[in-house]
Amino acid sequence: MNVLKDRLIVYDGNCALCSGLKVRAVRYGIIDESDCAAYHTLPAQYSKAIDPNHFRNEMALVEKNGGPTLYGVDGLTYVFSVRYPSLRPMFTNSFVQIILKTVYSVVAPNRYVISTPPAHVTSCACAPEVSLAVRLRYILPAHLYAIIATILFGLAVSPLVPGVSS
Repeated sequence: MNVLKDRLIVYDGNCALCSGLKVRAVRYGIIDESDCAAYHTLPAQYSKAIDPNHFRNEMALVEKNGGPTLYGVDGLTYVFSVRYPSLRPMFTNSFVQIILKTVYSVVAPNRYVISTPPAHVTSCACAPEVSLAVRLRYILPAHLYAIIATILFGLAVSPLVPGVSS
């Protein structure tokens, strides 16, 4: 069931989040193991198709026959559109694209913060961009979410605590 036939998903093999998502996608039959390659194990013929600066913050979908390489959300939506053709109209919706690109632009550069790489990894050619702006795009929404979740939890359990009125 090689869904991608002439394409290869290239991911950051040093990233626990990327590797974990790849394992789950293979386990659930979304893609085949042969559809994927870690960046640091990529054969030279395919690594030429990847812009290292672009790849730092986005996975790549390389066309094996030399066609254009897709990055990030464009690559992911291509994979899911091929695997699940009924979802294609959803992925072409501009509102959905904006949401996906916004979430991806926060998660991908912060992937080493969200899921720490294994201890033996010290650096790699595909380490994500690190800047204050990139970190704040992750930290501020995460804190806002935590505050809202805490407030909602407090409201939900307050009736169960004696002496606390809502």
